[in-house]
Amino acid sequence: MSIRTIYRDTERGKLTGVVAGLAEHFGWNVTYARWGWVIASVFWPPVMIAAYILMSWLLDPKPRMGLTAASGSGSSAFTSANLGLDKSEPSTIRNRFSDVRDKFGRLEQRLRSLEKVVTSREFQMDRELRKT
Repeated sequence: MSIRTIYRDTERGKLTGVVAGLAEHFGWNVTYARWGWVIASVFWPPVMIAAYILMSWLLDPKPRMGLTAASGSGSSAFTSANLGLDKSEPSTIRNRFSDVRDKFGRLEQRLRSLEKVVTSREFQMDRELRKT
């Protein structure tokens, strides 16, 4: 079972698509989600505006389902047949792309933690001590 990722829905969004993305992720009606955000913004304006700006910066835009290679002579399109997927199950395609994205996210976190260790002063000092 894969973890569902929250995306900004830039196609259905009014500004950056944060509220539309949240509505899609949680299965809410987009109109009601927008009204909820407006009402919450009346009571907590700095928090809601800061959260919206932060989420629009942190969340990636929703990937488009129509992936195609660069058009030109000899280029082939990425289709469900080329990927070995059944066309009747679009959720399978979405799940596979979500799984790949999740795996890359975990790899990126591991790489960041390795970079943090390698660039630390303790690592540099330990390395210098081992040389002598």
